[in-house]
Amino acid sequence: TEQTDTSPTSQPGDTGLSWGQHESIKDCLSCHTDSLPDDPGLKAPVPQLCMTCHTAFSNLAGRVHGPVATGQCLICHATHQTDTRALLRKSPPELCHQCHESSNLAQIKNHQSPAFAQCQVCHEAHSGPGRMLLRPEFIKAQEILSLLPQQAPTQTRFVGHRDSLQG
Repeated sequence: TEQTDTSPTSQPGDTGLSWGQHESIKDCLSCHTDSLPDDPGLKAPVPQLCMTCHTAFSNLAGRVHGPVATGQCLICHATHQTDTRALLRKSPPELCHQCHESSNLAQIKNHQSPAFAQCQVCHEAHSGPGRMLLRPEFIKAQEILSLLPQQAPTQTRFVGHRDSLQG
């Protein structure tokens, strides 16, 4: 079954499940053929090894993120321990900017605002139903906005006391 984040306040090195430490690190032989440091062979190649526990990622529907589609889990995720959630090598957006150039992203509508700095707020990391791996709630919002009639930009004007809402 998929491992979930159950103790976000844990620190790497804690014995319980932690977002900074891979659960399987408690038992090296769950992934490795030998626990000796001179022969850290894996029981299976990545991504098959990852899929033995992370089954939810074995049959993804819709559009699939490039590293996931090619089985390159380790581009984004570390294997044993990190200081980030989900064993990410870096936190978003720095992780995302390793492949997606920030200068190109800045040219996309809404990406200039600091409010859109966290990629995962709008985009799925592994797979999604829509273009650019947008989360379903953003796809629905775009559909609704496309149905609205296009309005001319509003012009601001000074409202005097007579024309005010209070009369």
